[in-house]
Amino acid sequence: MARYTNIQERLLISLASAGLLLAAAGCQNDGSSDADFFPADANSPVHKMADAQAAVGAQGDATLYPTHFDGNSLNALGQAKLDSIVCNLPADGPVTIYIQPAAYQNVSADRSKSRQDAVSQYLINSHLTADQFKLVDGPNPDLHYSSADSVANYSKTDTGDASNSAAGNASAGYSGSASAASK
Repeated sequence: MARYTNIQERLLISLASAGLLLAAAGCQNDGSSDADFFPADANSPVHKMADAQAAVGAQGDATLYPTHFDGNSLNALGQAKLDSIVCNLPADGPVTIYIQPAAYQNVSADRSKSRQDAVSQYLINSHLTADQFKLVDGPNPDLHYSSADSVANYSKTDTGDASNSAAGNASAGYSGSASAASK
């Protein structure tokens, strides 16, 4: 048994050494080959697709979180999210933007109001009128759903009963003994 452990230790040390050697060498990439896959042109199909996906995600969420603010001011991340939210304004009314309420942000009501003012000012400076957007202090109700359906379907995730679980484990490559499973 001692010899078997010694072989395992040698193998482990060899693998760790090889991993360290590869990590130390690193991948040298000057980025020249990236231009084929990631063109610098912002109007490329790749960028258009990525921007469209980001806009759909931002519009679906439509919520600003504490990470979108530096103090009371909207930061670059918040500005980018707002730009994605309002890039395709709905024809049927104003776009609703949710700002996490003060209770979730651990900030005072004054700070929450200042953040709403910062968002409103940014949107107006972005050439939107006050009737094109609505700010709501609270979570987006469309992001919450009941877990009742998932709980009701939970039993359907079982694939068999306990009597054939040892056979299922054996066919999946389980190497434990049958006597250990029956204890």
